[in-house]
Amino acid sequence: MPASAETQQLITKLASGVETLTQAVEALRQAVKETSEKQTQTLLQLHETKTDCEHIEGELAHIARTVRDGNGQPSLLSRVTTLEEQTKTAKESIDELEKRYDVTVLTRGQIIAGVIGMVLTALLALGAILAQLMR
Repeated sequence: MPASAETQQLITKLASGVETLTQAVEALRQAVKETSEKQTQTLLQLHETKTDCEHIEGELAHIARTVRDGNGQPSLLSRVTTLEEQTKTAKESIDELEKRYDVTVLTRGQIIAGVIGMVLTALLALGAILAQLMR
């Protein structure tokens, strides 16, 4: 029994629809495969990052322990505290000496100006002496 033209047309449409559906399913399968590969790469990168973070955390804990407790020598905190105390004591001693001896600290510019003034004074005095001798 031969198929009618209408049946033939429906079969052609159905075959075309199946082909389109097959292409869409294949594209979807490919997209799922690519997404799965990307997820796997992302998970590997996350695992590496987690491992790096754990390593960094361990290193920071070691550094914090060294700063806090020391490494066979006094800890950095106690050493900094000692330096601060010594600096404070030295500053107090300097302040006391300045008060006791009324020390005036001259800047480099002030010293240079003083030396230039003395040289000019000496030159003027020498000029005056020469003027007296020439009379």
